[in-house]
Amino acid sequence: MKTHVNLYIGKGIRNHGKLIKSLTGRKLPSPFYFVAFEDEGTRLNIFSSLLFAQKYYKDRNMEIVAIVKSKDDAFEYIRGLSEISVRKFNDFDARKVIDSLSGFEIEMLKKQAEEREQEEWLS
Repeated sequence: MKTHVNLYIGKGIRNHGKLIKSLTGRKLPSPFYFVAFEDEGTRLNIFSSLLFAQKYYKDRNMEIVAIVKSKDDAFEYIRGLSEISVRKFNDFDARKVIDSLSGFEIEMLKKQAEEREQEEWLS
């Protein structure tokens, strides 16, 4: 298991290195979600950290691209990626768009997530 260079860390996630290490440990990790490529593929998958209590998931070859608190945040991250991808490449290729993300675009994704969270609170 490895992390991508452009790792997205969602709001409320602290000490992401420790969270990733907890996935391979013996104790049940704290509940969070992450978005990852599996087996050098180009398809993004959303995983709960609680799945890693099972040996099957601990042995999988994954590249983590985002760590977030909820499944909704994971979907929001992927939605933001698709918007950026269509704007830049007129197509959605998850691997290509994540590899090409700039720091500004990552911050833009975070800002969009915060704005949507505020809209939910107001409605």
